[in-house]
Amino acid sequence: MEENKAIEKPAKGMTMSKIKFWGLMALAFFIGVMFMALGNEPIEEPSDDVLEATPTPQKSATLIPTKSEVGFQEIFDFSGKGKATSEPFKIQGEKFRLKYDCDRGLCQVYLYTKNGDLVGTVMNGPGPISDETIFEGSGEYYMQSGGNDIFFVIVEDYK
Repeated sequence: MEENKAIEKPAKGMTMSKIKFWGLMALAFFIGVMFMALGNEPIEEPSDDVLEATPTPQKSATLIPTKSEVGFQEIFDFSGKGKATSEPFKIQGEKFRLKYDCDRGLCQVYLYTKNGDLVGTVMNGPGPISDETIFEGSGEYYMQSGGNDIFFVIVEDYK
């Protein structure tokens, strides 16, 4: 007995090599579209949000800059409301700068030597006050506030 083998014939004008060619072209087109679609998505960079937060150390008057860092370097800050006395801080350079800010009310901050001698007035008047003053001389200093509002002072040593 002879089996009838039905062989499907390709459409008129289409040979097997043309069918394979166009099939491969369709597959290549599909793969190209997929790569283009995936290529438009931004590559995610590592985020700082994923890193565990570490506490910032308190600023200290003993920071020593490298030789390449010349100029004013922040070494200390003093802030509060009303009457307060800062911790002592040490100036190593020949001069230092105090940057200060007070929004409203009576703004008073005075600078003293370690021995309690008045060096000068940082700020004294009604707010808002925002300015800076340069003082000369190395040594140990502290500040006292006498106003009635929130103030902020940054100490920068010139090294």
